[in-house]
Amino acid sequence: MRPIPATRLGDAHGLLRAIDSRGRLRADEFVTEFTLEELFPADLENALGRMRHFISYARAAGLVKEDRGVVELTDVGRRYVRAGDAGAPFDVSPQQAEWLRRQLREKHMTDSIFHGLAIGLSLLASCPPGVHVATLDFGRSMAYLGRAGWDNENTLQIQGERHLVLLTDMELIDADQRLTPTGDQLRGELTLPVHMSLLDIATQLNPGGADAVRAAAEAQWAQAVPEPEPAVVAPVPEPEPEDEHDGNGYETVGAFGAVQPPHPPVVPRASTPAAESVPPPAPRDVSASVPPPGEVVGPGEVARPGEVAAPDEVARRGEVAAPGEVAAPGEVARPGEVAAPGEVAGPDEAAGPGEVAAPGEVAAPGEAMPLAPEVAPPAAPASDVAPPAPDVAAPGGPVRDAVSPGEEAPAAPRAEVARAASTPPPAKKRVVPFIDPWAIRAAAEQEGLRLAPGVYANVAGALHAGRHVLLTGAPGSGKTTLALAIARAAAQAGKARGATVTTAAPPKQLLIDAATSGRWVIADELADSHHALAPLSTLLAGVPTNLDGTEITPATGWRIIATATTADAVPRNRFAIIHLTATPEDRAALIHHAADGDPTVIRAVESLPGDLGAGTLLAAARHGAARQQAHPTDAETLAAELRTAYPAP
Repeated sequence: MRPIPATRLGDAHGLLRAIDSRGRLRADEFVTEFTLEELFPADLENALGRMRHFISYARAAGLVKEDRGVVELTDVGRRYVRAGDAGAPFDVSPQQAEWLRRQLREKHMTDSIFHGLAIGLSLLASCPPGVHVATLDFGRSMAYLGRAGWDNENTLQIQGERHLVLLTDMELIDADQRLTPTGDQLRGELTLPVHMSLLDIATQLNPGGADAVRAAAEAQWAQAVPEPEPAVVAPVPEPEPEDEHDGNGYETVGAFGAVQPPHPPVVPRASTPAAESVPPPAPRDVSASVPPPGEVVGPGEVARPGEVAAPDEVARRGEVAAPGEVAAPGEVARPGEVAAPGEVAGPDEAAGPGEVAAPGEVAAPGEAMPLAPEVAPPAAPASDVAPPAPDVAAPGGPVRDAVSPGEEAPAAPRAEVARAASTPPPAKKRVVPFIDPWAIRAAAEQEGLRLAPGVYANVAGALHAGRHVLLTGAPGSGKTTLALAIARAAAQAGKARGATVTTAAPPKQLLIDAATSGRWVIADELADSHHALAPLSTLLAGVPTNLDGTEITPATGWRIIATATTADAVPRNRFAIIHLTATPEDRAALIHHAADGDPTVIRAVESLPGDLGAGTLLAAARHGAARQQAHPTDAETLAAELRTAYPAP
């Protein structure tokens, strides 16, 4: 892992533009041919003395090459310069950030600054949300994983700062040092080591331990948080006279200066023929507390004391149902409303918070379907009067008694009706998985494994349920590769402190040590481990256990990922069994990827027996691609050679 030689890559932009204008330049020609204002930002200190550092930074980023003191742009460097923003010439533009990200994808496995950026990105991704680490501890952790050999605290601090600045310029992390969506996607495309979380590595490397790591982070981030601005109290407007309001149910709230919503709380529906035949209500004095007898409540209005809803009128949100009110046929119940007899839930409508899912109703993504609904009474005939619906209170409030037949509907206070109408429904709860299935898929596909998307989702669901996982499938189906990918995704997510790989039945002491330290166990090719795992059943459940007189407490989130050809290798009450399958499309994509697109190799591998596992196909395709590159042959000869080398199980 190479050190970053300067503070910001943007400080070298003037030098890059100068090289682009001349093609090739000697170091002394920068000063004689260009002004300092053209070469460096105005506020940059000792710019001329640090010019060599900026050239070295551009060379380390793959933007320039140097031969005996003469520098010129690389192909990527020329594209990088022309992608700059003329309005901010010394900042990294979004297009320039993309060119740097391409360099990261290509060079993160080499001994370069991009190797350090990949390690830094992986470390930041392993830090739990809301947890920060000081820059010095971040630099220590990077140097440790990258084997940089930096032992000076000043160097560790500076390199930590410079890597964070470049990751930010590349739009991979935000100001809170959390991965952006772009950073999270790019991390899944890189080949990264399995490691402990950033917090755990920093705790081990800091001489003061966990307390020193926490104190350093609090001291640094407390300085970074700006002072909150004083709250500005909006002036309260003068109350308006009551008779100036339009009678939309907001008079009481509006009189006290509350902001009315941009739309009225009730949107009138298409009226029924019966409603169309009713003449509009006569004008009345709004100051009167009781309207004249026989008055009909208009669409969108709320019944006031003494008012009676007209028969056959459709109940609306926020209104109080009166005797004789009938729900319109086919009307869709909304959140917070009580469905009257005869009311029908819309087909394929998503169940809202607090609603009961009707037959054919589709639950929103991530939302659990409620219990089976009670059977509603049959709809009354059109000539009958529907029973009164219960009175609906404001959200969170008590439900009042239903109105008895023959009684007038009591009115809810206007402020309560306005508050109920303007209050948005509660947000739907989204299940946050223990490990993101996309992270598992990305780690598996980096190793060339192609499985059905449901396999990754199934694994993530089992881990979220708190179970250990047993992967089953034919020999060569990719069980071991997937197990390693799961452990790698867990380590990157901060759920595992590394992993231990063992074969056959794992020794008892190994499991105890791994459980207490939080290291996941990959138990490969189990045969029958009931006798080995049965005494540890309580420990496998995550419960503290007394073993041989010693209290053993498993770490939170500790898991075993086992592989076997059958599901009988583990106790089923502690493991979720997941069988590996691959669709024909996945099989074709796997072969094409491993064969580097060589049509001869693809035809040869596709002719192999269909019961070969994904791992065997992957090996056969790689074998064929390497063989064809060394000495090409026809597809039939290659297929015969591959059938001999990789026989069906």
